[in-house]
Amino acid sequence: MDLALEVLEWAKGKDDLAEIFYENKTGPAPVLLHSVFEPGPQASAQKNGKILAALNSPAIGRLALEKDKTRPGCAVQKGEKLGCVAGEDETMPVVAPFSGKIIQSSAKDGQNIGYGDAILLVEINKK
Repeated sequence: MDLALEVLEWAKGKDDLAEIFYENKTGPAPVLLHSVFEPGPQASAQKNGKILAALNSPAIGRLALEKDKTRPGCAVQKGEKLGCVAGEDETMPVVAPFSGKIIQSSAKDGQNIGYGDAILLVEINKK
């Protein structure tokens, strides 16, 4: 178990790490550790005083966007569900991590995407 805790401690602060799977069946008590890290805005930029950031995929799978909420110009609120990514075993919601306005879509509805791939470009509200 100490090794599992060391691995988790090592993983803190890693911004390019998506998932850890660790299994030890040989010790006195079997240990299974499976941790998935939430992607945040991988890239943000400031343009004409506006902060732009990517909203990234929470999983690997087929993207299904809520079209009425994800068109350019649509306002989004932090925590709002904007679609989902259907993987092999589970479906993960695509949730806005910040409030703002959709600038453009980086991925198409129905497209297969990877973990952390940019889905939408959002102009972040400065509130």
